[in-house]
Amino acid sequence: MKIPNEVLILGYGQEGKWWMRFFTELGVPTKTYEDPDDAWWYVPKAEVILVAVPISALDSVGEKLVRLARKDALTISACGLMQNLEEALAPFEGEIVFVHRLIGTHVKSMNGYSMAVNYHRLTVSHYWCEMLLRASGATIVPMGSAEHDDTVGFVQALIRVQSLAFGTLVLESGLPVEKFTNGPFLGMMSVLARVLDLGHLLSSDMVFYNRHSHKWAHRLVDLVIDFSHDQILFDEVQAKLANLLGDEKIKAGSKALSAITPWW
Repeated sequence: MKIPNEVLILGYGQEGKWWMRFFTELGVPTKTYEDPDDAWWYVPKAEVILVAVPISALDSVGEKLVRLARKDALTISACGLMQNLEEALAPFEGEIVFVHRLIGTHVKSMNGYSMAVNYHRLTVSHYWCEMLLRASGATIVPMGSAEHDDTVGFVQALIRVQSLAFGTLVLESGLPVEKFTNGPFLGMMSVLARVLDLGHLLSSDMVFYNRHSHKWAHRLVDLVIDFSHDQILFDEVQAKLANLLGDEKIKAGSKALSAITPWW
């Protein structure tokens, strides 16, 4: 494909602003609108459209793109899930690529970090997309939509459910847990704080719009019950996991946890 004149970014939140900086630093002009309605007026003209909207909006955004986008347009989805928009865009005739930055918006550069990529329907634009991603220093991790969303359900959605359950127990216990500043407890509280800092909308969307997240949450509940009632199983699993990680990684992880400074 010829180098596009500019990229229209749908979404003016942190994700959209991150991608605006990404393209700008690589010399690709972008067009953004604070008002979503203004952005949709421009969609029929756009050569490349990057979608960076909340997960809960993917179905409606996909339906609008099918109606309004050029048939030769390239759509780049930079949302946290792939399957939802993939299905919504099934009637779309243009090219589609899904990307997911596997690190938060706090990083200024992708150099040294991974980017999950699904070249779902990409032909003439393949080289341009891969050239940009590699120029950013990103490590490209090819993933299908189902595999990606299942992994996200485990890595991101499960940790949110687990953290909220832990925080609820802290509230319900009435125990003076704030007096305990040992590493593991502070680590769990720090993860809870991080989840809350990311905002309730993102966490809620990650859990309830990912069709894979519930099976992991249910499995977690089953394991907690099993481990709390069976000491032999408890000890067997500890030994199995210790063998899997190895002494070096265990020491490194333990050291990192011990370095957490009491913050509450």
